[in-house]
Amino acid sequence: MEKATIRINNHEFEVWLARTDEERERGLMQVPEEALAPFSRSGDAGASPIYRGMLFLFDDEMPLAFWMANTITPLDIAYIASDGRIVKTYTMAPLETRTYPSIVPAQYALEVKAGLFEELGIGLGTYVEIPDSVLKAAR
Repeated sequence: MEKATIRINNHEFEVWLARTDEERERGLMQVPEEALAPFSRSGDAGASPIYRGMLFLFDDEMPLAFWMANTITPLDIAYIASDGRIVKTYTMAPLETRTYPSIVPAQYALEVKAGLFEELGIGLGTYVEIPDSVLKAAR
């Protein structure tokens, strides 16, 4: 799956890009928590960690809803409007079948290891820097 780097509050995230219906449906199902562990670039002792996650890209803003069926790792989700602002967040329990709605229209969703948004001070209104190359390819 294609990857990209995004930034939130000066924190770097390496994310898998879920662009197709199939990729979005599969999401992070069956991905163990270790696969979402932060890492540092080799040879960069003392560098800030790089966090991992998955960025879901949709063609237009719309109400979105995700669930955790077959997802074995607890996750945080941030729904992101087309302007890059986070409009809703949740911490989702593994294997949960209830839906987590965006409440308002969103064009993107970011999933990361549970608790990371709180740890990094990421919440409503926070701006997510998504590279133009990722956004243009999504259209």
